[in-house]
Amino acid sequence: MTPEQAKALCELAHEGQYRRAIDVDGEDNPYLVEVLNNANPDDDDYICKDGTFIKGINSVTWTVLVSYSSHPIAVADLLTTDEEKVVGYLHDVIEDTDYTLTDSYWKNMFTPDLDVIDLPDSVYNALLLLTKEPGQNYQDYIVNISSDKLATKVKLADIYHNRSCNPSEQAKKKYLKAIPVLLKAL
Repeated sequence: MTPEQAKALCELAHEGQYRRAIDVDGEDNPYLVEVLNNANPDDDDYICKDGTFIKGINSVTWTVLVSYSSHPIAVADLLTTDEEKVVGYLHDVIEDTDYTLTDSYWKNMFTPDLDVIDLPDSVYNALLLLTKEPGQNYQDYIVNISSDKLATKVKLADIYHNRSCNPSEQAKKKYLKAIPVLLKAL
């Protein structure tokens, strides 16, 4: 699987999912002002560029929802190799969508003509490790990830991006405990 195929699968899997809502004042946000100026005034909501969904609350305040796929894309952008990027794009697909990690599904996702796309064992194993099971203790999850360098690199990029998105205090504490475990594994 190429990074381009993984990115397309990521976008398909997360279609209609949004990462966070932010209420903003349209008058103080140049990007939002540009979008609003180009919007159809009869529409209450619409999709604009870069996967950002904007819905009017009133004439000045708007709620901005960022497409969930923007997160794995940002994670993949932090990584270097094609293999890392593939895992970066797909790291949340199994955990956060209805998609499952089965060989037949992944190999046929982009192959309507039945050509086979290889999903290397290293990518498959990293995705398994990065998929947190319901009820799984977070520290155990991190220790499991640290057993695999590919999964570890992607998880560190994931934490880096998540920390840049104003996480809760609880999430910050969780990340601060995970980072040394992951760094030690490299």
